[in-house]
Amino acid sequence: DDLLVAAPLDDAFATDAGSVRIYRGGPASPGGPTFDGSPDIVVHGRAAFEVLGFSIDGGDVDGDGRADVVAGAYGYDGQRGRVT
Repeated sequence: DDLLVAAPLDDAFATDAGSVRIYRGGPASPGGPTFDGSPDIVVHGRAAFEVLGFSIDGGDVDGDGRADVVAGAYGYDGQRGRVT
């Protein structure tokens, strides 16, 4: 199992640009999968107040049989929004 974490007010790139992090699960243990604490993938919002990660979801979005991740950024382009 993997873990998807949203930080819509993350300021690492710009004020409230937001970010999404994916942690790939390690070997299963009796309590569930293990994580090493470092994200395997980080996607940052591109501009101030983009708020990437305000909404997140996962599933097979494109029908290829593999899991996908989608993240919304309602503040993108003057609140026009986008999905990544």
